[in-house]
Order: sequence, then structure tokens, then C-alpha cells
Amino acid sequence: MIKEQVIQLFHFYTLFSGVGDTKFVNQSPDYIVEKWNRIVGTIPPATKYPDLKLNKLYNEWKNKWGKNTELVPDSLLIYIIETQHNTNVESLIEEVVEKYQNYIGYITQIKVDRNPGVHELLIQIVDDLINLMLTPKLIREIKLRELLS
Repeated sequence: MIKEQVIQLFHFYTLFSGVGDTKFVNQSPDYIVEKWNRIVGTIPPATKYPDLKLNKLYNEWKNKWGKNTELVPDSLLIYIIETQHNTNVESLIEEVVEKYQNYIGYITQIKVDRNPGVHELLIQIVDDLINLMLTPKLIREIKLRELLS
């Protein structure tokens, strides 16, 4: 089941990754929350990250969207910011999953939805990437990290 949950996480990741025209700064807080709930379906922890206010990307986003930024939990914001602009495709899956486990929770809690509410082309690209890069060894490592945490 891990593979399907990693696919769901990547559907969300691609919407806010900074690749192409998916720049995080241009995404409204309500859109981020809507897509998170629709695609991932977990409740991000209410953990506060005071250092987040020092992040340039966060401040640019907060200045653009104002008070509504309070809709998005810090843990979700730090996750999005920490996974921006990774150009190393070989480590991409591992990094996105690891940061999810660090800031949000267990990958096994991600809902599996055959219709995640994203464009069909994006679904195909993500499926192809995951099928190519998600090896049995990486699945074992993900499961092991969850058992040890």
C-alpha cells in the first residue's frame, strides 16, 4: 500500500514544488489547504516553527496573502518550503517522503484516492516517476523509518 500513498504525496508535491509555474508563493492559503485535504487527507501537526518567519520564501508568501496565511499550519508550510526545487531526481522520492515523516507524520496515514483532483497529465507523470524510482528497497526503508519512529 505504501506505493499508492507515495503517489498521493507526489500529486500534492508537484502542485507546490516550484517546478514550472507551480510556485508556492503564488498559491493561496485556502487552495493549499483544499489540495492537502483532497489529495493527502491527513491533519498536519499544530507544531509551531518560529524560525519559519526567517525564511525568505515564507515571508514573500505571507506578504502576498496576508492574514489568510494563518489557515495553513506551520508544519505544512515548512514541509512545502523544505521540498522546493529539488533537482536530483534520484533522491527526490526519498527526500519528499522523509520530510513528510519529519514534519507531518506516518506515510501510511495518507489516504488513497484514485481521483486526487489533479490534471490527468500530472497523474500520468507522477505514476511514471514512481513506477521508475520507487524500488522495493526504498519501500522497505520507508516502512522501517515508520516502525522506528
